Amino acid sequence: MYPSLGPAGVRELMGAADLLIGKAGGVTAAEALSVGLPMLVFEPIPGQEARNADYLVAEGAAIKGEGLGSLAEQVSFLLRPGALEQAKARAASLGRPDAADRVLDEILAFRPAID
Repeated sequence: MYPSLGPAGVRELMGAADLLIGKAGGVTAAEALSVGLPMLVFEPIPGQEARNADYLVAEGAAIKGEGLGSLAEQVSFLLRPGALEQAKARAASLGRPDAADRVLDEILAFRPAID
């Protein structure tokens, strides 16, 4: 059994990675984008994951894997000169690493002033 990494550990691992191969769930995608980590989205679940994957692909921050048989080919595609760097830049441009702070600021702006 591995110990839980927690949010800081996940961010550290994603920050050290060059590519995330996995699902396009909302939290996973947001965490990856926040550190400029491009994704190879693999077999997204129909619905929200599929829409997330389509968005990430359209924005150049991900490519969509087409099955285990083509996984090596898909990774090779991203390892072409300049391709991974371009995908990282697109991912970073979409990321909002300060999102929680921004949301909190908006919430606090609406609270009544306490004297």
